[in-house]
Amino acid sequence: MRWNATLAHLGVSCYDERSLESNKIGVEGATALANALVKNESLQTLYLEYNKTGAEGATALANALANNGSLHTLDLYNNMIGDEGATVLANTLANNATLHTLGLGENNIGDEGATALANALAKHESLHSLKNKIGAEVATALAHALANNESLQTLDLWDNNIGDEGATALANALANNESLQLLELTDNNIGAEGATALANALAKNKSLQTLSLWDNDIGEKGATALANALAENKTLQTLK
Repeated sequence: MRWNATLAHLGVSCYDERSLESNKIGVEGATALANALVKNESLQTLYLEYNKTGAEGATALANALANNGSLHTLDLYNNMIGDEGATVLANTLANNATLHTLGLGENNIGDEGATALANALAKHESLHSLKNKIGAEVATALAHALANNESLQTLDLWDNNIGDEGATALANALANNESLQLLELTDNNIGAEGATALANALAKNKSLQTLSLWDNDIGEKGATALANALAENKTLQTLK
């Protein structure tokens, strides 16, 4: 790829025909794109889902991000980057002030990589959206990060296993967080206890607009707690 000084988007969405999704670019292709990012000053969106970049490709992209001042969105969904790739990306966030959205779902990221991302989130001032797969322990680390983060607007934790413990930790952070607008907790093994904790947070939170609890097990008790919270909350627009 030759350096282009005007291109603003490479792949408008994961469903757009111009996306680089599922193109088998691998490590070599990711490295070539990374080299281009170092020189490019206009590209804002890069979708690379399902491309088998691996940890090596993610590392190349991370190194490029440290010197790139234009990219706002990087989606590496399902690229087998693992803990190694996630940790390198987390370290890069400390030196990048422009990235707003980082998509890392379905990447075999364990507690080590997810914890590194959580720690980076606590210090990063521009990241708006983080999509990742975690468990209860890392959900707690993310909750601590939320307590200190003033920029994150979207936290997508669809299809994890954070349970009541993770949901309660996130709820405690939500009570004092003023930036998060969307919290996606679909299919997370959350019961009445976690739902009640989230409900208590909603009574105090003034920024969250969308809360998704689809495919959990909150039961009548959890639903009642959420209903009572809605009487106090003035900002939530979507509850599903």
